[in-house]
Amino acid sequence: MYATTTDRPCEEICYEDEHISKVLAEIKRNFEPYFIDFLETSGGTVISSEQFRALQQKFGTINSTLKSNTDYTKAFKGIFEKSIETYERDREKYLKLLEPSNLEEYQYDPAQFKNQALKNECPIIHGTIMNKKAKELDGYRRDFNRANANELLQVVMNISEFAHSYKKKFYKPETYLSIKSYKDLNVKLMDKEGYFYYGVLGGGIKSLMLYKFDPEVFSYRSKNAIWSLWYLSNKQKFECKQDSEFLIIDLEHSVTKQNYFYPYELFSKYAFEIFRLLNGKAKELNVNLNPEYRYVIVDTFFEHVANKHATEITELSKEFNADGFDYGTMGW
Repeated sequence: MYATTTDRPCEEICYEDEHISKVLAEIKRNFEPYFIDFLETSGGTVISSEQFRALQQKFGTINSTLKSNTDYTKAFKGIFEKSIETYERDREKYLKLLEPSNLEEYQYDPAQFKNQALKNECPIIHGTIMNKKAKELDGYRRDFNRANANELLQVVMNISEFAHSYKKKFYKPETYLSIKSYKDLNVKLMDKEGYFYYGVLGGGIKSLMLYKFDPEVFSYRSKNAIWSLWYLSNKQKFECKQDSEFLIIDLEHSVTKQNYFYPYELFSKYAFEIFRLLNGKAKELNVNLNPEYRYVIVDTFFEHVANKHATEITELSKEFNADGFDYGTMGW
């Protein structure tokens, strides 16, 4: 997929209901084995029974506390509780960043907003800038240093305004899970000009801000989430002319990346449907997925799927910097 920065950074077919239905049908076909492994490995923190049997065959009988009959209900509850605990660790910093009164104060000193609030106090940006070992992030550091402080502040103010007004304008908890069309999720504005800063505040980072603000209604469009959708949809093209909508492929340099231009409104639809699948399993197992943390369990599941394919993802996305271009995050 050779994505662009237009309002529709995917082929037109990707927005058609028939196409989305085909993608979702394939995801549903592939969901079950990933979900079972998700529970058996406690979200990827322990080996699965399949992996354990493989080890037994390789090394003979070994001692293990792994039970043959996994308590799926207990495992699912444990994964959800741990996910929430992890999610909350740095959440307060994002809430502070998006607080309107704080943003208004920074209007008198946008440079402080850029160099203090974003660079030092926003966890994802601070961690990216300080990760000097990852050379592929040099492009992000360069773009951040060059970015206009006033424009960065305005983008975050726009995101904050959207986040604070969303529930009042659009969210109806009693009918939310009955939504059919991606349009009815009403997040299209996040793909518009004024809600991103190319190279610095891209789809991943701004979606993380929204996700940390309110995971009941905002999903996290991380790079692992996009990779996961590629695997869950069985790597199929679904009649896209160039390749999977979830990938960016540079044939000249043999580099494959997750589509960091992938529109938030389409991603939100797939994340929404993944939650419905997880919630269906939760009901079968008598597990209550607190809707206030709806997309936390979705993000944890996406991370699990991507981690299952970590070796292949690394091979596909090896950086190529000989021409001076950084195939990095593009601001996620």
